[in-house]
Amino acid sequence: MLMLPGGFGAAKNLCTFALDGAKMRVQADVQRLVTGFHAAGKPIGLCCIAPVIAAKLIAGVRVTLGPEGPGHDAPKAIATWGAVHQAAAVDQCVIDRDKKVITAPAYMYGDANPWQISVGIGKMVEATTRLAAKQRGITIADDEAALISSAFMYSTSFVG
Repeated sequence: MLMLPGGFGAAKNLCTFALDGAKMRVQADVQRLVTGFHAAGKPIGLCCIAPVIAAKLIAGVRVTLGPEGPGHDAPKAIATWGAVHQAAAVDQCVIDRDKKVITAPAYMYGDANPWQISVGIGKMVEATTRLAAKQRGITIADDEAALISSAFMYSTSFVG
């Protein structure tokens, strides 16, 4: 499984969305990684702005970038690439079962507190982990899923 956190660092360093918007390019190593995982049928979890990477690289993928409407241009950009945006609440995640891509809006949602954001990211991590485990014939207990989600949240708090 692959998980990519978002934030301005992702929009600027993993791709050029922060500078180029709909004309963005994905960094070559990131492109190889995402397309390789997708081609192998492995689950990919992305949050905040990072779903634009999947939207650019995986034809017809369904992702969330939070709400739609004024001030939310990312959903319009991904539509030009053939991706589908599904609006989601900050404490939710969107699962594209066919493409094996799981996304959470995180700070793309707008006005939300860190606790609400962590709930949505936690659901993304849990869904991605459970899908990866299922592919290997492993069942994950609820307490194990919570521990994995907490570890991801802790480790990504130092990225950026």
